[in-house]
Amino acid sequence: GVGKTTIAESIAGALGRKFAKISFTPSTNLTSTSRGGVEPGQLAHALIDGGSSNPVVLLDELEKAHPSMQIELLTLLDPAHNKSIKDEYLGFEMDCSEIVFFASVNDVELLPAALRDRMQIVEIDPYNREDRIAIAQTKLIPDITQLMNSTPEAQEKMRELVEPLVDRFMPFESGVRALKRSLVIAAEKITRLQQVSASQAIAGLTAEDVVDPYFRNNRLSDPKSPYSYSNQIFKHLTIPAEIFK
Repeated sequence: GVGKTTIAESIAGALGRKFAKISFTPSTNLTSTSRGGVEPGQLAHALIDGGSSNPVVLLDELEKAHPSMQIELLTLLDPAHNKSIKDEYLGFEMDCSEIVFFASVNDVELLPAALRDRMQIVEIDPYNREDRIAIAQTKLIPDITQLMNSTPEAQEKMRELVEPLVDRFMPFESGVRALKRSLVIAAEKITRLQQVSASQAIAGLTAEDVVDPYFRNNRLSDPKSPYSYSNQIFKHLTIPAEIFK
């Protein structure tokens, strides 16, 4: 939730290239034939679907890839060898030398040392309290208001809820994803209450009434909790060193 994917998409736009994302989060599709929970042939599909031989490709949550996949990436990311990469699943060779690869990583130490050596690692700082409040007020609430056709009354109530949500339930959240979900919940509840003319109930809505259920028990607000973002390594975006040459 700190904008790693957005950064990669923005760079693709600045370079005038297509953007593709390959996720290494284990699949929940029980009918898929996959290795390590990831569908095979994804890089080839990214090139085919994008209709481009030189896209920007984001390898999302790379540390979750099967160890054998991470070793294969040594060849894929090596300019001396990636002009002819054979997709063993689809059975044909690809020229990957024009692809710009990015990778998002939660814990860079989980990557093999040899793979880290091929990367330029850039740490993405988490948003602080003021950042998250400003993003909610200037971006999230206007977007939600437009999407859900919310009334000015609903918009004003959402603005009132931002600081209590951040301070009570999400003081250590690094991004704004959960805050956005909570504001969507608020907009939905306000809309339902407006349909029955329950203005008094709307006025009485609190942050606890609309907070994302995952945060309701306040696990992440305790700095001593192992779940706290203050006790986790901040997320990284890894970039091939060649792009800086």
